[in-house]
Amino acid sequence: MNSLFNRFRTVRKLILIVAAVVLLGGTAWGLWQWRSGRNGAAGFRTEKVTRGRLVATINASGTLVPEEVIDVGAQVAGQIHSFGPDLDDPSRKTIDYNSRVEVGTVLAKIDDTLYEADVRIAKADLLVARADEVKSGKDLLSARAKVDQRKQDLESAQTTRALAAKNLERDTTTFNRAALDKATLDLTRSTVGVTQANVESARAAIADAEASVASAEANLVKANKSVIKAQEMLAKADKNLQYCTIKSTINGVILDRRVNIGQTVVSSLTAPSLFLIAKDLTRLQVWASVNEADIGRINPGQKAFFKVDAYPSDVFQGTVSQVRLNATNTQNVVTYTVVVDTRNDKQTTGGKLKPYLTANLQFRVANRGDALLVPNAALRYRPTPERVAPEHREAFEKGLRRRPGAPMIQVPDAKAKARQDRATLWVEENGFVRPIKVRTGLTDSIHTEIIEVLDGELNEGADLVTGEQQAKSGGGANPFAPKLFGPKKP
Repeated sequence: MNSLFNRFRTVRKLILIVAAVVLLGGTAWGLWQWRSGRNGAAGFRTEKVTRGRLVATINASGTLVPEEVIDVGAQVAGQIHSFGPDLDDPSRKTIDYNSRVEVGTVLAKIDDTLYEADVRIAKADLLVARADEVKSGKDLLSARAKVDQRKQDLESAQTTRALAAKNLERDTTTFNRAALDKATLDLTRSTVGVTQANVESARAAIADAEASVASAEANLVKANKSVIKAQEMLAKADKNLQYCTIKSTINGVILDRRVNIGQTVVSSLTAPSLFLIAKDLTRLQVWASVNEADIGRINPGQKAFFKVDAYPSDVFQGTVSQVRLNATNTQNVVTYTVVVDTRNDKQTTGGKLKPYLTANLQFRVANRGDALLVPNAALRYRPTPERVAPEHREAFEKGLRRRPGAPMIQVPDAKAKARQDRATLWVEENGFVRPIKVRTGLTDSIHTEIIEVLDGELNEGADLVTGEQQAKSGGGANPFAPKLFGPKKP
């Protein structure tokens, strides 16, 4: 009986020992699964450090336009009567799209019936005004002749009055000597009065004649003004008649014809546009919109390269000629217009480029021939503290605590610029990440140049951490295995 009881106690001890071992093993296995699911057993995403050429560029889009465009309009109103003949084939074709024109080439004619009538009326008015001018001139000459005649009459009357005065003096002396009767003396005195009246009358006649001269001069001035006005009206009518024939003012190519025969154009405050002429299609410009963040790195004389959708395999070249100051604000996005000059002759582009094509430009602002390059994703990566190697974790956490939320704007200096160029890269080491402090340089938005390694070691071909990839929880369990402690069905 005792041996049976001892054997039972031994079996019970064995069962307890086995149960304890199983419990400890299950706990360890569970902890391992929990840590694997939390720390992402699948590891990190990495990219390699490379060495090569780096070109820092600014990308923008724009539109090809002719360097000089003339908008030809009409200065008179009327109906389009006809178009001018084409220079290349005047017998069969009239001016149209893509037609070549020269200075003085007739583009179109407006019906000039009314303007010819205005010219005839202006000519008739000018003839009448000139006749009035001639008549006024003759009247002035006649009035001046009358003034001269009245002056002669005044001189004659003054001479007669002087003679009568002498006679009066003589007769008075004779009368005082009692040698002349009083009747003769009275007659002499009356003669003096008459001659004095004749002098006054002659002076009045001179004043009337001079007034007639002034009136004739005024009439002549008025007639002269009428002639000048009639001449101006004739010149205006003649000019309007000339405006009925619309001519090209430059040598070029017609880009757009905006009227048809029979269409009425109305010229008011602004001249209606009839033709759009490009002066020289071998000299084009790209008007590019550049973001305000990049405009500081673009200067006149800088090279630019662009493509157009019409020729996707061709790369065209131009030179920045102007950075315009009239910025455009669209939904709080500020852009500036940059003008890029390009050639479109047969030797350069074969004349392929056409006005108003959309161009995708690339401005090359800097170039490095043999640079140590890291992917920008590696510069953006920031690990969590538990993924950092233990020997670097404390310093990393202190850096996180010191990082300000909204730094104040400070006056830039050399030290601040150097701090801005610093960055941290991360490499994998025994399941953790280790930092490498570097100083960065140029970037092309994909790779960044490493100028100097400040702390650590970085060589070509090294694997840099760019992100983390978490392992799926569940440890690879069979999805078809029954769950002993699963949720109850409702």
